[in-house]
Amino acid sequence: MGFDSGGIGIYGGVFENNPYITQKYKELINKNHSGLRIFFPEFEPELGAIIYYFAENGILDEDILSRIKSTKNKKEREFI
Repeated sequence: MGFDSGGIGIYGGVFENNPYITQKYKELINKNHSGLRIFFPEFEPELGAIIYYFAENGILDEDILSRIKSTKNKKEREFI
């Protein structure tokens, strides 16, 4: 099965605190799927679930999204 476009969001202590594991994971995925982008998502999964719920129910607008972005935990995430 070939996945050669899109991306995989990675999250969690192992990926965030161990660059060696993160790099090896990226290499393993890109070995067979060179077009996939591996990245740390902008939002943690729990916050992403809330945003998804708001969007699916017609509640999400630019004001709400802006407030979420301005109040979320401002953890610096490096894209790999």
